[in-house]
Amino acid sequence: NRHYIGYTDIGFARSLDAGKTWTWWDQKGWAPWQNTCYELAFDPETRGRIWGAFSNTHDIPNDNIISGRHKADRPGGVCLSTDFGATWKPSSEGLPAAPATAVVLDPKSQAGARTLYAGVFDKGVFKSVDDGRTWKPASEGLGGEANRRVCRLILHADGTLFALITAKRAGNKFQPDGVGLYCSTDGAASWKLVNGSKPLLWPKDFAVGLQDSGLIYLGASDPGRGNAEGGLHRSTDGGRNWELILRKGPQHFGAYLHPRRPGWVYATLCEDAPGPGLWLSRDQGKTWAAFDDLPFKNIQRVEFDPADDSILYVTTFGGSVWKGPAE
Repeated sequence: NRHYIGYTDIGFARSLDAGKTWTWWDQKGWAPWQNTCYELAFDPETRGRIWGAFSNTHDIPNDNIISGRHKADRPGGVCLSTDFGATWKPSSEGLPAAPATAVVLDPKSQAGARTLYAGVFDKGVFKSVDDGRTWKPASEGLGGEANRRVCRLILHADGTLFALITAKRAGNKFQPDGVGLYCSTDGAASWKLVNGSKPLLWPKDFAVGLQDSGLIYLGASDPGRGNAEGGLHRSTDGGRNWELILRKGPQHFGAYLHPRRPGWVYATLCEDAPGPGLWLSRDQGKTWAAFDDLPFKNIQRVEFDPADDSILYVTTFGGSVWKGPAE
């Protein structure tokens, strides 16, 4: 019955009745960075214990940030809640004062001394082995000197950690340095580029096969006129080879895999979607069908109802959250 929404630009809200009603976080329990909540990580054993990635920079990794219309250098950090998100306190010792865009927890780590990873925009990845109390840099081999704009982390069940570094523009030109999807198999001690055979200048989000970390879906947007990199790209061999499996507009966002319906892949389009912003493939990307009835087409991520696999939650860029049928 506890639902949470992390918003870009307008903070954080929670529901205690399965989304029927919502409470905006109380000012007394605010994080120090109230503008945006990018991600939550839940302790698998301790009820009510949640880590959040917060920032005063919003809209990462969308065009407002990439184009430079919004500043990307406002502070942020990781916070901890022990009361189901009612109140938050900083848990950021060792983190730079920069936007925290991702936080993931290793469920195999010990309760009370959890291993966590945080993505910090333009600063890389940081690791904690003491429940988030202190953090250390963990970016060896990640990105480039001019770009460690981490916007997303995923820790696979097999222990592989993935980090996505998104676009950077200078002088109205997209820069290739550092951009891409990276992985680590040694707890973020070292990183290697996953999409070296398919360079992209503006990746936005990605998904990894639930059973196979070699199955990767990578969403990207066009970096400019005449450069049609946008679409949903897939690798089935850990990034050695890639194929474009869907292009329905210049700015794809990502892909999301149904946890209980094998082969079902949802693809989303964000800004400048010329048609529907949500698509479904039931055969791992061979064929696609659009959600024509969804009344808002600027779509970002998809979440799945843990109690009912026929229900989706769809997050948008500007149109809040929608609930509807999975097909």
